Amino acid sequence: MVETKKPVVHLIGHGHIDPVWGWRWMEGCEEVRATFRSAIQLMKEFPEYKFTASSAAFYAWVEDLEPELFKEIQEAVREGRWEIAGGWWIEPDCNIPHGESFVRQGLYGQRYFREKFGVQAGIGFNPDSFGHAGVLPQILRKQGMQAYCYLRPNAGHGEMEYPEGKGTVFHWKAKDGSSLIAANIPWSYGSWQWDLFLDIERHTSWAWLLPGQTDLLSFYGIGNHGGGPSRANLHSIREAKEQFPHLELRHSSLTDFFTSIERNMGEDLPVIDHDLQFHAVGCYSVVSEVKRLNRAAEHALLSAERFATIESLIFNSPPATLRFERLWKEVLFNQFHDILAGSSIQKAYEDCRNSFGQVLHEALSLEDHARQKLAASIDTSAEGRSLVVFNPSPWPRSEWVIASRDRFFEFRSQGPELPIQVLDEESIPVAHTHCLGEFPGQRAVGFMASVPALGYRTYRVHEVTDGPVPQVEEGVCCQDNLVENDFWRIEICRSRGVIASLFDKKNQVQVLSEGLAFRVLSDSSDTWSHGIRGYRSETGSFGGATVRPVEVSALRSVLRIESHWGASHQDTWLTLYRDVPTIDVRTRLRWNEAFTLLKLAFTTCFEGGICTSESAYGFEEHPTGHYQEYPCQGWIDMTGVARDRSGRKQQYGFALLNDGFHGFDTCDKSLRLTILRSPAYRHHDPDALSESEGWAFTGQGVHEFRLRLVPHAGGWRTASVPRLAWELNEPLYLHQESSHPGSLPGSASFLCVDHPRVAASVLKHHEDKPECVAVRLYETTGQSAEAEVAFPWFKASWKVSLGPCEIKTLQVDLGTHEIREVNLLEDE
Repeated sequence: MVETKKPVVHLIGHGHIDPVWGWRWMEGCEEVRATFRSAIQLMKEFPEYKFTASSAAFYAWVEDLEPELFKEIQEAVREGRWEIAGGWWIEPDCNIPHGESFVRQGLYGQRYFREKFGVQAGIGFNPDSFGHAGVLPQILRKQGMQAYCYLRPNAGHGEMEYPEGKGTVFHWKAKDGSSLIAANIPWSYGSWQWDLFLDIERHTSWAWLLPGQTDLLSFYGIGNHGGGPSRANLHSIREAKEQFPHLELRHSSLTDFFTSIERNMGEDLPVIDHDLQFHAVGCYSVVSEVKRLNRAAEHALLSAERFATIESLIFNSPPATLRFERLWKEVLFNQFHDILAGSSIQKAYEDCRNSFGQVLHEALSLEDHARQKLAASIDTSAEGRSLVVFNPSPWPRSEWVIASRDRFFEFRSQGPELPIQVLDEESIPVAHTHCLGEFPGQRAVGFMASVPALGYRTYRVHEVTDGPVPQVEEGVCCQDNLVENDFWRIEICRSRGVIASLFDKKNQVQVLSEGLAFRVLSDSSDTWSHGIRGYRSETGSFGGATVRPVEVSALRSVLRIESHWGASHQDTWLTLYRDVPTIDVRTRLRWNEAFTLLKLAFTTCFEGGICTSESAYGFEEHPTGHYQEYPCQGWIDMTGVARDRSGRKQQYGFALLNDGFHGFDTCDKSLRLTILRSPAYRHHDPDALSESEGWAFTGQGVHEFRLRLVPHAGGWRTASVPRLAWELNEPLYLHQESSHPGSLPGSASFLCVDHPRVAASVLKHHEDKPECVAVRLYETTGQSAEAEVAFPWFKASWKVSLGPCEIKTLQVDLGTHEIREVNLLEDE
């Protein structure tokens, strides 16, 4: 008779640690030390005991504060009793961060583990994150990891549909084809009682196990505020071996579990090829301030890193690699899931705000140092005041820029103001107009700047004393509640302050029947929005509007729209340009409501269609019209079929770009961006809200944000929506420079990637080879591409092929003109 193999229960000793949640980071630091100290002590008492822990930031705390304990952990790792999991700096939210943040999590985390322990993690580990971006299999694979372990969304809670209703161990496949084995943790990442009999019974009878699955995963140990396994737990396991003779109870590791799964079931596992959702959909939008700060910090560091690298290359100055590493680690820590998701206590966000403020200040300092160094070396000796416009993107851009006239020439208190003229570096006149400045009362001049890829262009402005300057007569028309250019005609409803009509003049298509509609919904859910998938209960909308033109010229016109609801008020400035086929929106919102949610709705005139949203280094497609709340990043798009005035059908879409929002839904034909939620801070059902405890509510106060509306014939790919969203988040920068000689020309480009579907997100110095730079490319649309990567200043270029949604890192030696591909840890 063939003996049946006993099911193996892999017992994972673990202490889940939230460094910030119902406490601040200082308390979190102590809980890490206490948990790690307890694990080492129990290893001395129980020779069979093993422990698993992630997060390089935790180990760095222990190394700094308790070096003797750190040495004991190093020895336990060498003995194979302490498993380093995760490979990342922290366990972040896995929906909201930029794709590059996930890359840096592994770049700094894995390199730390290699340096301090001589190993790197083989298992990705984010047990408590509230969803997982579809790009992670590719990123984890290219960081040296072969598997992934998570808890949420959980099959037992009905939060996600798994293949055939089962199969919570599966092959997880990214759009580029990368794949790894992923496992959904049964029930929990820990235990909250000393007797583990119940946990073992639940895990072995879990309804979502695969048929024939004999390797089972069971975590034990007190978590959230740390603690980890106890002596009682370990005695309980010894007793359980007699209680469960039909099971093999094994002190194990995640590595051993996945190795057994791959050996026993690898070829038979089901496949999932999309992101892993949904849990806690309210976390896409709650505490919106921290999400906007995170977005700003990510792009500030990316832009500063590019220009600092250029400065170092041009002027042979020391790389700022270590300084950027420190700043990135600040951002990565603030991406911890309970911080960035908005589920921590109010006081934690004061710490977070200060931390992000430090990052933004230092990133600006680094970038401005590079820009000032470049500007100081440009020959600006020609007549007039020089305006150097910098482009942080590795592709050419044309964009409206504004300069303060007050800084050009001495203010004239008497007599007429002389006209001015704007010239490019070849002394060709550039159309310009007087416009609204950065603050009320400021006199400003605006014009369309065309700047080469990742470089600069110099313009000059001077007063004209010998005659009038030719004026632009045709372009944007604006009067009352109407504004139009050659592309669009927009009508604003006078009473409600919403777009009543957006008409595409070139394609003769009615795009929107309503837009910019601030809709208020009742939201009595807790901070996470546990137990719901979306928001349906609309209670009102902003109204009582005033609409008036505040800037009118043929080059640019601006309508100001004011409206209110309850105790809240909003001001929106809607802008059209003569030569730009997009529509800019800037809003200042004063929000003073509780238990409510605010959405900004755009109702299209399309038939059918599909919704697509940006995700980390990629995108996801969604069905439309059923109120499901989805995560997003810099853009969302709805594309369907539109009819022109003659009734002819054509593919048509509407994209909405943003500078800091991460949740949306669709209903009927409407695309609804979630602006904010206002539950109480860290309120977790079923806890009651007591008035005597003085609960504070999220989302209160002033919020300022920018949007860009992109109606487009055809699909979002042909409209270059990913690039346009990047441009919104990293605008051109205008720098005013005095007159002086210099060795640099009036215009220059330092890195150019010519393919519209390929983004070069990163230019930095290589971590180990300062003579080399690293360039990170990714394909944005799910189609193969061949791009030219050129460094015009250094007279070097290469052809690079990318597969659909592929992330590729290049190591470039600009001295020898050698290029090679490396992984995301910058290893060859």
